[in-house]
Amino acid sequence: MGVLPLVLLLGSLFLCGRVAALSSAIDVLKQDAHGFKVSFKATMTPNMVIEIPGTTERCFGPFNTNVPIPFPNVTLNSGNGYNPSMGVFTALCPGVYMFSFTTYSSVGEGGRLYHKVQLMKNGRMGVSVWENNREDAEDSATQVVVMEMQRGDQVYLELLSGRKLCTNMEYNIFTGHIVYPYTV
Repeated sequence: MGVLPLVLLLGSLFLCGRVAALSSAIDVLKQDAHGFKVSFKATMTPNMVIEIPGTTERCFGPFNTNVPIPFPNVTLNSGNGYNPSMGVFTALCPGVYMFSFTTYSSVGEGGRLYHKVQLMKNGRMGVSVWENNREDAEDSATQVVVMEMQRGDQVYLELLSGRKLCTNMEYNIFTGHIVYPYTV
């Protein structure tokens, strides 16, 4: 066998090996990308309220301490990062995530609309919405935040002490999803 055919044979073997290695790497990336499908959507439920004595209000709260809000009605939980009984999302992989929440409360004619809900990351306040007035009997607010998360970081919503969410609990929504993962 001459030198040229030997070089061509070795070159072909090298290229075949590289193609096989690249094909294998692509398969691994496809599997990893599937693992990064992380999203959830959950709402509160009507059975979470109690009647406040001396009023016609049916509310979640008020409590004498800040309380994590559970969102037990889960309609999406890709990746199973959201715990509905605790209301806590745990990041499955490091990356950039987007979270949104809508709060709704209705206290009826002449009532005092008084709520504050904050998004907590690892026990620290990130963003919040609040209402404190007697001018309208119902109101809603939405907040959206994009943040970096590490694997194991936790995000949840918290109702502040002395505040309440009243009627139509199903209008209170908590969602989140990964925007893009960091490569490990």
